[in-house]
Amino acid sequence: MSSISILPCTAADGPAIGALNVHAFWTDRTWVRLWPGKTRDYVASQAARRGTHMLLSDRRRRRHLKAVDPADDNRIVGYARWEMPLSLPADREEGRDRLGHSLWPQARVPDVSDNDRQRAQEESEAADWEFDRSLDVLDPPMIDMKDEQMRHKHYICRLVRFRIRDAQMPTDQCWTTSPSTPTTGAVASPCRWCRRA
Repeated sequence: MSSISILPCTAADGPAIGALNVHAFWTDRTWVRLWPGKTRDYVASQAARRGTHMLLSDRRRRRHLKAVDPADDNRIVGYARWEMPLSLPADREEGRDRLGHSLWPQARVPDVSDNDRQRAQEESEAADWEFDRSLDVLDPPMIDMKDEQMRHKHYICRLVRFRIRDAQMPTDQCWTTSPSTPTTGAVASPCRWCRRA
């Protein structure tokens, strides 16, 4: 087993991360049903087109890390995204707490030029992201329940899906790994990285 490195993401990682997310979740039959008539590779190619825009969206609140395999030319084998608390006032300086301290700057995707941001948005909008929305009715009750549970607390880690192999368990982070590298140890690494940060 090779050693995995946890690193901050850059906008250039967007296509690889977008495709990785599709490959990681394609083993979930429920998720696959959202894409009738589309193959995993096609959906991954469209997610790759959306990846850079996703990394550049809401930089004030979102933090991202990637797991790379140094033995395989630093190929991205895992990805995690966190969101700062919703209680962070919208008018507060971008990415700073009430005392003015930067909120986990190591995991914030560096900004890009306005032209690069515009290109990323156009590429994302051009992607085929049409899927079966018949299950969307299940989302509001779950979101309401989550919001009620979190209403009086301030959470840094907001995402609650964890994916490795075919196991899905609750956690305070979203960490996806490719099905081709499910046992690389990437899952345990973010906690070590966060403690060092």
